[in-house]
Formats: sequence, structure tokens, C-alpha cells
Amino acid sequence: IDEMLTAHDYPFEVHQVITPDGYQLKLYRIIGGKGSSGKDVSEKQPVLFGHGLADSSDLFVSNEEELSPGYITANLGFDLWLMNSRGNKHSRSNIYLDPKSKQFWDYSFHEIGNIDVKAIIEYIKNHTKKEKIIYIGHSQGGSQIFALCSLNPNFCQNNIKGILALAPAVFLHHNRSPYLKELAILNIKFISDLLGIYNVFGSRESSNKFTTFTCKYFHLFCHMSAKFISEDDPTDNNENRDEVGFSHYPSGTSVKTLAHYQKLMLYKKFVDYNGNEYPLSAVNVPVHLFGRAANMDAIMEIAREHNLYVIEDNAQAIGADYTSKDGSKKKVGTIGHVAATSFFPSKNLGCYGDGGAIFTNDSD
Repeated sequence: IDEMLTAHDYPFEVHQVITPDGYQLKLYRIIGGKGSSGKDVSEKQPVLFGHGLADSSDLFVSNEEELSPGYITANLGFDLWLMNSRGNKHSRSNIYLDPKSKQFWDYSFHEIGNIDVKAIIEYIKNHTKKEKIIYIGHSQGGSQIFALCSLNPNFCQNNIKGILALAPAVFLHHNRSPYLKELAILNIKFISDLLGIYNVFGSRESSNKFTTFTCKYFHLFCHMSAKFISEDDPTDNNENRDEVGFSHYPSGTSVKTLAHYQKLMLYKKFVDYNGNEYPLSAVNVPVHLFGRAANMDAIMEIAREHNLYVIEDNAQAIGADYTSKDGSKKKVGTIGHVAATSFFPSKNLGCYGDGGAIFTNDSD
């Protein structure tokens, strides 16, 4: 990541946060837009990015510049911080524990949210002297922030201005990933204990060399791996950057994190590792959910079963198409009973100032 940021002419800093339980976390801070000096960073709003499962800060800046969320955010004038969760290739050290020990890997996204993210937010606030930060989380980055804010809502209310959740991994039982569906039926904990393996992709060198070689010489395999792991339409990915992306991914995580996600699928709820449901109703900071259209077939089925009304938040998806299981297409916002959108300048249908609109086909 250092080489990518330097090559693209973005000023950056490297910081380290030590958590209360001793993990040494590396943060990359992009202090200015392309070609700038970054001297005015003290005037900017801090934004913290949280990466996905077995990922790292690298993926936020590994796409083409106009498509990389890290570069886009920096060029928009924000003070950008890219975190690295415990156990990934940039944060694989602890002042008390050996990375080769079982104890080092005894964590899931619960600890990442309630310890790592909390410590990083406090560090950023102390360093920048800003009252609140904005948090943007992708996939596991969404899991960990909701785990934190559901259990510590006062902390989030006092320290986070808003959350942008990009495809948050919270309710997984409707996922369409073959990988995750197979994961749900394995006894991961038993296999891990039997083999004495407590991390996956723990060797940063061998993992990245293998994926780099595969994408360079067997691109179809690399392309299909993206489909297998994430979604059923790999054409959504920028295939021209597969080799670059997979040279930085995977970056390592604990087996316990995989086992925790397995529990989300088995319980069909957002639960902690012991099966206790996170009180999401306690999350009281603004949340904007991005990504694909929601699984409206499943949502409408639940609504019909329990005689509920469905209100679609269309502020970030207006104009998008949704394909139902029967193959029919509808515009997002026309499927539920009511849809709402916002005219705030940052939204898809933005205007100058605030305001919004409500839509419905129901004459009542």
C-alpha cells in the first residue's frame, strides 16, 4: 500500500494504535488529495474505513483511482484513515501474545468492533482534536461497527457523526454466495481444534504470491474465485484490476471469525459468538446502507407472513433495477408499500438544500 500511495502521488502517514489487550494495529492516513501537500489536514473531517473479512486497508486504494473509495474520499477533501484489524498482514503483532499461539487468534469481529474500532476512534479523536468521526465499513466492517454500537450506543452517539455501511455482513441467511452456504454446514470449531489451525491465510507472503501468480497466468480461475466468494455476478467487478486486487488479498484472519459468521447463518440473526442477539435497536447514529438492492423477494415474503408494511429507503438506489426470482424486473422503490428518497445534496437525487419525497401506489 505504501508503494501504491506513493506512485499515485497521495500524501500519507502511518500510525500505530495499541489496543487494551495488546494488539498493535497499523493505520494509514491519507492527509490530502492527489498531488497535494496535506498541510490543511487539520481543517478536514476525519473518515475511518473498516475493511472486510480477511482483507486490509490495501483494497480501498487498489482499484483504478476514479473507482477506489480511498482516493475518491481523499480527493473530496476528507481526512482519510484506513484501519487494519487485528491478525491481518499489517496488524499481526501483540505486545503480550505470540502470533503463533492459539490465544493470539482467539477473536472474531466482536472483539474487532468493541476493542479495535473503539481504540482507533479514540486515537483519531485525540490526534485530530475533532469531536466526531465518520465511519465507512465494508462487509465485516459493517458487522464490527454494529456489534460496537449495539452494545455501546453512548460511545457511538458521542463519537460517530454517521455510519456508511457498504454491503454490511449482518444478516447472512439469505446470502447467495456458494462459499458461505458451504461454510454454514461445516463444524469449523471442531476441525480447527482437531488440526490445531487457528488462523487462515496467516502467511502473508505465500498467500499473496499464490493469488498473484494465479490471477496473472490463470485469470479465469481468479475471475471465478470472485464469483465463488462474493456474489453471483462477477462482471460487477473490475476484471482489469483482478491481478492487483488479489495480490493484496487475502490478508489473514482468525478461524474464530469464520465460525462467528457461521453462527449468523445458523441462528438467522445477528448474534455474538455465544449466540446472544445483538440489540440493534440500540444503534442510534445515522446509518446509510449501500450496495446492491436488498433481497426484496425475501423481505416481501416475511411482510406477507406477518402482515407488515414495507417501506423502502430509496435515497441511495433510486433508478436501480431489481430482478425477482421469477425473472421479472422492477424499479427499486416500487416493490414495497411505500418508498422514500432524500433531496440532500449528497444523495443520488440531490438538490440544493434538504428535503425529500414519499412514493406509493396505495390509494389508501
